[in-house]
Amino acid sequence: MTAHVAELRKKKPIQYLHLLRAGYFEPIPAAWATLESNPLKFRIDAAGGWPGITPAWRGYEDTAEERLYFVLNHRDGSSTAARLKPDIISEIDMATARMQSAVDPPPVYFSAQDRCNVLHKVGYSKQVMPRPFTPYDRPENPADDTMILLDVSGSMAFDPRYAPSTQPKNKDVAKAIIRRFVDALSHHDRSNAGYDLVTFSSDATHVGSVTHQTLDTVWSNVKIGGGTRVMTGWQKVKDMHFRKHSQSATHHPVYGWLAGPQTPMLRLLLLLDGEATDMDEFELDVLALDWCHITIFLIGVDGCPHHHRHANELQRISDVNHHVSFVDAQGNMPERFVTHELLKRHLGYDVSMGEFEEMEALRGASWARDVMAGSDIELRDVERATLFGTGLTETPSGFDGSSLTFRPPR
Repeated sequence: MTAHVAELRKKKPIQYLHLLRAGYFEPIPAAWATLESNPLKFRIDAAGGWPGITPAWRGYEDTAEERLYFVLNHRDGSSTAARLKPDIISEIDMATARMQSAVDPPPVYFSAQDRCNVLHKVGYSKQVMPRPFTPYDRPENPADDTMILLDVSGSMAFDPRYAPSTQPKNKDVAKAIIRRFVDALSHHDRSNAGYDLVTFSSDATHVGSVTHQTLDTVWSNVKIGGGTRVMTGWQKVKDMHFRKHSQSATHHPVYGWLAGPQTPMLRLLLLLDGEATDMDEFELDVLALDWCHITIFLIGVDGCPHHHRHANELQRISDVNHHVSFVDAQGNMPERFVTHELLKRHLGYDVSMGEFEEMEALRGASWARDVMAGSDIELRDVERATLFGTGLTETPSGFDGSSLTFRPPR
């Protein structure tokens, strides 16, 4: 925005001063992330006498949204055509069109152990296929810091009973995806160190480091309830990341941590099931960051226009900020398909189907070793064929095919 700011200062000094006093040319203060009210939350109502900061009012909901569109339209590399906020009718039309584009997921990803198939065996909902993966950031390397940020607002425990539905609760889907993601990623990274899990609703909590062995224990500390304020979780993740790597970063008393040239990249998996109240603030904060890559996974109710409206908004973030990737799924979802797409974006390269299956096979091999070592294993999310095909050539004694837990003979 350097050239645009210089032009404003020279040709429109009054407007420049107005925007300068409103903080448009500065980062967002770190303290605002945890405040119930801050200058980015001011409601804009032209009819009521508050027209906002910029010269023309175009239906912005609050000052965060107004500032976001200002940055989108004036940042370096932005198109000459102004990016305008769509009206509500256009948003609904685009959401409907997106919903109608859903197709059956690829059958190669079928798993009898997906939550929807374990519960009801009704098959998968139609899904909107994600856009073809295009690498932007460099691929993951061992120095990168992977973390998981999970929405635990009250809607994660929502049971969609307003219409006949067989889809699992969002919290159960999130746990299943995290388990598959962590298992595959740990074998790709050849690491058993685990990945930090941070939850957020009205505030944020670091609940622990998750591996295949610790996920159930850590998950028992996950508390569902509250609103959806993603900035509280984002601020927690940033603070944890930079405290790990404080020698290569700088802490500013107002704007918080600033990455240095040697600061490792943060790779974040963000799981949501709806629109955060401060999503515009989050978009603003990550728009200019080059030290992180964020992969967003949106969980939705089958056939819900609101889900697709929010998906269109998240796709917009990904379109203008290549450090953010986006995947969504609705209803009864194919968990292996979702995990594969998330891994492509998280790792920064086009993971082939063969490599993905190898990650899963390695996962099965580690669980097989657990069995041989005499450990209890959970079969709820295990591919039995994979497990028995990696060192266990026949069904072990103690497993009758119906129970969810196999306890090897002592």
